Amino acid sequence: MRNLTIAAVGLLLAAAITAFAGPDAVTGNIASVMRWTTTADETAYSFANTMCNIGDEDLAIVVLPSTAHPFKGQNLFRLSAGRFEQIGQAWLLHDFCALHMPLPGCGTCPGAGGCLPFLLPECSDSHSAAISGAQALLTPKWEVNAFSGDFVVPPDQGEGVPTTLHRRLRVRIDDLDPAGHPDARFFAEVQQIAADDAAAGNSENNASFREVSLAPGTLDLTVTGAIEIGRPAIAAWADADPTVTLVEARVPREGLLWLASRVADLGDGRWSYEYAIQNLNSDRAVGAIRIPVAPGVTVTDVGFHDVDYHSGEAWDSTDWDATVTPDAVAWATTPYDLDPFANALRWGTLYNVRFVADAPPAPALVRLELFKPGTPAFVEAPVMAPVASTCPADLDESGDVGFTDLLALLAAWGPCGGCVADLDGSGDVGFADLLTLLAAWGVCAG
Repeated sequence: MRNLTIAAVGLLLAAAITAFAGPDAVTGNIASVMRWTTTADETAYSFANTMCNIGDEDLAIVVLPSTAHPFKGQNLFRLSAGRFEQIGQAWLLHDFCALHMPLPGCGTCPGAGGCLPFLLPECSDSHSAAISGAQALLTPKWEVNAFSGDFVVPPDQGEGVPTTLHRRLRVRIDDLDPAGHPDARFFAEVQQIAADDAAAGNSENNASFREVSLAPGTLDLTVTGAIEIGRPAIAAWADADPTVTLVEARVPREGLLWLASRVADLGDGRWSYEYAIQNLNSDRAVGAIRIPVAPGVTVTDVGFHDVDYHSGEAWDSTDWDATVTPDAVAWATTPYDLDPFANALRWGTLYNVRFVADAPPAPALVRLELFKPGTPAFVEAPVMAPVASTCPADLDESGDVGFTDLLALLAAWGPCGGCVADLDGSGDVGFADLLTLLAAWGVCAG
């Protein structure tokens, strides 16, 4: 792939700019990757990255123990064999001052010099890969509310005696091995979190990703693709595969979840159903996932994939239990009231669920049950699932076509190949789909 040009940086940053007032932190670049060490089973990385303030007010950057500064998460993902999975995560790097470095496309930064406790609008601040992997600057994710930007001071120190892998972005060597993943592509993601950015309502564009390549015969990673500013890494799956559907699932008055799905005809009367859910910034998290199936459908090959916590994080890493019932396939972690530190789908992580069924796909709603108590108890998002559908415009499978179906269609408006609201199969949701829905208004005839 071509190298990132100055013009491309400018266009991507311009596309990421929102109309919201206040400070607005985005990851403007992921410049390089540093590999730290390798053991028999794991290796560790960190990313050189740049943060831009594309808002219209100063972004506070005051050193610990103050909580008035941004911090960032670093993640690594793999696309292989039609699956998009997270294979590594790091502890959080805390910012400590702003150097107001120039970045093409970030804005007309006047420059301020020194190491200042704020980042001016249209200015950027960079960290080298070495700084991003400095263990003394990394703190755990479990003490952070990513929706509000709040975190605990002083932070927990995790495990006792640190190793060279400690707190850094740790990846299992098996997850990188070309022998096991010959078609693999890898994507680095950096997500900014800041309290004043969140208070301004600007936290949904804070994650950016960039493709990285694995050097032949080594475990070194090199940036190869263009930076995708303001987009979570899960979008890379939809970019690479036109059969993947990507939709939002919002937790009211709280965070944002992204859901991507892919259905493949196996050619023998069975279909493979693959789903990935990325929690961008919801503190309530997801504790269970329920996908409907039609009565009589045979479900096999039920699977689950997550990314491990490490270095003494308080959150558990136990895999979710799966249950197959006559009308659904469900996965769940231990409920919050039994273990508040159970392995919920927390912010800054992506989990996968999958199965094979002997029934073709039809429009359905996946239920994402929220882990922490509150209202609502769950959110839903449109997917394709092995359910019988005699009324495609009934997007919420309620038995009639009504206002909630209309809202679901409008929420999916635009390019949306394969999604349930694409009623005419044209590859996008538009006026023709709206007319189809309105024509079917009322109780479903089937």
